[in-house]
Amino acid sequence: MNTTILGKNYADEDQALRPLPPTRAIWHFLLAGLGFRLSIYTFLPLLIKLGLAPFEAFAVAFIVPTAILFALAFGLVTNENVPITWQTLARRFRLHKLRGHDVLWVGFGIL
Repeated sequence: MNTTILGKNYADEDQALRPLPPTRAIWHFLLAGLGFRLSIYTFLPLLIKLGLAPFEAFAVAFIVPTAILFALAFGLVTNENVPITWQTLARRFRLHKLRGHDVLWVGFGIL
């Protein structure tokens, strides 16, 4: 399959990582979304009632589900029986080096 996104051809990329089937992808996003919804609409008011400042409660309500998803991502990578190195993680999570215009976008986003 020949895929071009923003001028880059991904036909030669490693195709070992296949996309999830739609039904599994829906379940993955649904469960993650429900976790965030539960955290924001249930635990955030509870943390505020327990006496945390609103900013602290907001930070905890977002950091906890994000940390759970982050741990799950790394836990599922170890199930693939590949060595955990920077190169394998970068390929698995499709991390690329930042280019000049990427840094500019980050700078504009901070402003």
